[in-house]
Amino acid sequence: SLEAEDALASLVSSITEKGGSVYFSFAAMQRSGMANVQEAEVLAFEEMIESVPGIISISDYQDCIYDDDCFYDSAWHMTNEGARERTEQVAKDILARLAKEGK
Repeated sequence: SLEAEDALASLVSSITEKGGSVYFSFAAMQRSGMANVQEAEVLAFEEMIESVPGIISISDYQDCIYDDDCFYDSAWHMTNEGARERTEQVAKDILARLAKEGK
């Protein structure tokens, strides 16, 4: 909703005004669940997120797709190994972004 977008923009502004950065990475996604997802929809979502001033997307959505065995009992609960893989990917994305920013 428009109210949510305004609230998000206000929150991001508060963070960036204090010197913080707001980085976006896609949620971990199950490979089998991506069969019905159109790439254009994913990219449109990313574009919408990046339209909020101060939000920087740091991940390629394809790097956020994990084999089904990386999940436990739902698309939201990763196994320990899956969580480890996800953490390593996000850390890699953050470090790449910081290097790009010269930090």
